[in-house]
Amino acid sequence: MKRLFFLLPITFLAFTVPTWKIKTDTSTVTFKIKSTGSWVSGSISGLTGTIKFSPDDLANSSLSGSVDVNTIDTKNGGRDKHLKNADFFDAPTYSHMTLKSKSIKKEGSDYSMEASLTIKATTKTVTIPFSFTPADATKGLFKAEFSIDRVEYGVGENGPMMGNTVKISLFVPVYQ
Repeated sequence: MKRLFFLLPITFLAFTVPTWKIKTDTSTVTFKIKSTGSWVSGSISGLTGTIKFSPDDLANSSLSGSVDVNTIDTKNGGRDKHLKNADFFDAPTYSHMTLKSKSIKKEGSDYSMEASLTIKATTKTVTIPFSFTPADATKGLFKAEFSIDRVEYGVGENGPMMGNTVKISLFVPVYQ
C-alpha cells in the first residue's frame, strides 16, 4: 500500500503537460493587408502568454497570448498613430488583443487550434493551423499563419481603399 502512494505522485507528474515560456524578445507577430493596391506590412510586439503544450496530450494542452496594440509598427509614424485611434484599434480603450485556445488537434504533421480572438470589444472563434518544432527537451518553436476579416472586429470600415483580409504570422520561440 505504501508503494502505491509513492507511485501516484510520480504517475501524475509523468502526465503533466509542460508549461513553455515565451521568448518575448525574439517572438514576432506580423501582419499584411492590401491598401490602395499594394501590401502594407507591420508588426505588434511584446507578446506575452501562457503555453501548456504536449503533442502527446492535446486534450490538456492550451495556448493563450496577448499583444499591446500601442506597439503597432508599420514603419510609418502617421499611419501607426491613426491605427491607434477609435476608428481602427481604439488603443486607449482596448489596449490589448488576446487569443485563447478552445481546443487543439493534430492535422497531418502539424496542429490546428480553435481559439477565441478578441480585438476591441469583439470576440470571434478562429481556426489557426500551427506547427511546433522542438529544438530539444527544453526549447521549441511555434509558428502559425492565418487570416481574419478586420471589419468583423470593428477595425476600420469596409471600403475600396483597404482590403478586409489581414494575414497574420506568429513566430514564437519558447523554453522551459
